[in-house]
Amino acid sequence: MKKVVFFIAFTLFGMVLHAQLAMGKWRTHFAYNNVSQIAQSDNKVYAVSEGALYSVDKFDGGLEFYSKISGLNGTDINRIEFDSKNKQLIIIYRNGNIDVMGNGGVINIPDLYNKQMSASKVVNHINLYQDKAYLSCDFGIIALNLKKKEIADTYYIGPNATEVRVLSTAIVNDSIYALTATRIFKASINDPFLVNYESWETVDGLPGTDNFQSIAAFANNLILLRNGKLYRKSGNNPWISLLPNENVATFTISEISLNVFMNNSVLLFDSNFESKTISNIGTISDTKYDANTNTYWMAGNDLGVISYKQEGGNIPEINYFKPLGPAVNSPFDMRFSGQKLFVVPGGRWAFYLRSAYIMMYENGSWTNISRSLIESNTGITCTDLIATATDPNDKSHFFAASYSSGLYEFRNNKFFKYHNFTNSTIENLFGDYQYQMLGDCVYDAFGNLWVLNQFVKSGIKVYLADGRWTQLTYPGVDTKPSLGALLISNQNPNQKIIYSARPPIGLCALDDNGTIEDQSDDKSTFITEFLYPEVNESNQTTLVSFTPGIITAMAQDKNGIVWVGTDQGPFLFSNLSEIYNSDYTCSRVKIPRND
Repeated sequence: MKKVVFFIAFTLFGMVLHAQLAMGKWRTHFAYNNVSQIAQSDNKVYAVSEGALYSVDKFDGGLEFYSKISGLNGTDINRIEFDSKNKQLIIIYRNGNIDVMGNGGVINIPDLYNKQMSASKVVNHINLYQDKAYLSCDFGIIALNLKKKEIADTYYIGPNATEVRVLSTAIVNDSIYALTATRIFKASINDPFLVNYESWETVDGLPGTDNFQSIAAFANNLILLRNGKLYRKSGNNPWISLLPNENVATFTISEISLNVFMNNSVLLFDSNFESKTISNIGTISDTKYDANTNTYWMAGNDLGVISYKQEGGNIPEINYFKPLGPAVNSPFDMRFSGQKLFVVPGGRWAFYLRSAYIMMYENGSWTNISRSLIESNTGITCTDLIATATDPNDKSHFFAASYSSGLYEFRNNKFFKYHNFTNSTIENLFGDYQYQMLGDCVYDAFGNLWVLNQFVKSGIKVYLADGRWTQLTYPGVDTKPSLGALLISNQNPNQKIIYSARPPIGLCALDDNGTIEDQSDDKSTFITEFLYPEVNESNQTTLVSFTPGIITAMAQDKNGIVWVGTDQGPFLFSNLSEIYNSDYTCSRVKIPRND
C-alpha cells in the first residue's frame, strides 16, 4: 500500500519566525542542535537532527524545513538516504513508516509501520543498489523497490528462517553481506530466492574478536568494524587492519572516500587507501563529498551542517549551517510567562537523564540555556529539568526545578544561584546531590516561590519573598513519590491544589489562610476517590465513586474550575472552598462513543 501526498516546499529564514501566524495555521519548532546524518542531492544537503529534517541549498545556503505541515508522514526520523538514480530522498521513521520524497511530492509506504509484529521496527542501515534499497532491520532485511515505491521482499536469514538483528549490509562483487552482532551472512545478490534462508551462508575466517559493529563496501573492498578495530578485504585476499593502533567509533562511506570518525577529526581514505585528516572542526558523525564543487559536507552534531572546501595548500573554507530553534525535541513541560514560552525536557517517572536545557521562545526567536552552562557554575551533574517559574515582579528572574538535583536560579538568562540541601530546606535522599527530587515550582502573587519536594517528610518548600526558606507539612503531600503540578487558585491565592501522579494517587487541597509560616490555621485534605453525580438508566441521579489509576494533568479555567486529567478522562472540581467536606462532589466529562 502506498499513499501520495503533494506539497509545496517552503523556505524558512530567520525573518519568517517573526511573521504573525494566521489564525488556524500551524508552525513547527524543531531542534536542530544535533545533526547526526546527512544525505545529498545535486543541489541540496539533507540533514537529520533530533528526528527532524531540513536541507541546505549548496549554492546559496538557503534552509528548507520538512515536517507534517509540508507533507511528511511522521516526526521522528531515524534514517535518510538519497537515491541519486531516481532523484528521491528515502526517509525512514523510528516506528517503521517510510516516506519517499521527490519532485512530485511525498509517497508514503506504510507496510512495515502497519505490520503487526513483536520485533522492533527500527531500521539500522540503508544500502542502495540498482533500483532497490536494502534495509537492515531488527528482524532481518527488507528489500524496497525504489521505482514501484513498495516493499518487494523480506528476508529472514537466521537459522530456519528465524528473526535476526541485522546491523548493516554491504554488496561487493555480486555478493551481499549481512552483518549481525555475532556473525556475517553472505548470499548472491542475483539469487532470485533470497527469501529462502538456505540461500544465506555464514562467513568464516573473520578478523578480530568480540562483537561486530558495521560493514560496508568501498573501492571493491569489504570494510568491517569490529570491537573498535577497522579492517578491509579485497577479493580472496586476507583481511588487513587499517588502523591497528586506533580505536574507531564509527565510519561512513561517501562518494570518493571512506570516512573514519575520530575524536574531533575525520580520517579520509581514498580508493587507494591513502588518508588525509580534517581536524579541529568539532565532532563529526557523517560526511558526503560533492565532486562538482570539491566540497565535503559534514554532519557536525551541535554545529549543524558543515561545508569544508580546500584548494591545494590554501586555508580551508569552512561554513556552518544551523537553523534557529529549541535545543532538543523532547519537551516535557511548557508554560508561558507573559509572551515568553519556557520549555524544559526532563521527566518525572524515573531518572531519564535528559540534558538540562531551558528553551525560551520570545519575539519570534529561541534562546537556549545549556546543561554545560549550569554545570560549569555548580560542578554538579544536572539532568531532567521538569518545571520553570518566573518572578511576577521581575520577568528576567526565573527558576528551574530538577527531578534529580535541586533548584536553579537565573537572572537575565545567566546562571545566578544553585539551591540545594546545603543552603535551603530542600531535602535529598541518600545524602547525594543527585537525589534532590523536585516535582514543580510555582510563584504566588506575593513573590513567594512554592516548590514540591518528593519522597520527603515535608513535601512543600517555600522560598519566601524576603529570601528565607521554610517548609510545610501536609499528610496529602509528604513522602509522596510522584508529585505533579502545584496549582494556586486564581480565585483564592491561599488555596493550593497538588496532584499525586502515582500511588498513592489523588489530589491534595490545602488552604494556608495567608499565613505561610503558621500552619495552625491551615486546612487540607487528600482525595483518593472522586465522587460525582451520574444519571442511571432509570433516570435517577446517584453518586458514583471513581478511583483514578493515574493523574496526568491539571489546569484551572477562568471560572475557577479545576480540570484534572485521569486515565478515564477529565474530572471537574468547582467550589474549591467546599472541597474539605466529606460529601464534596466533582463532575465527570464523558464523551459519547456511538461508534
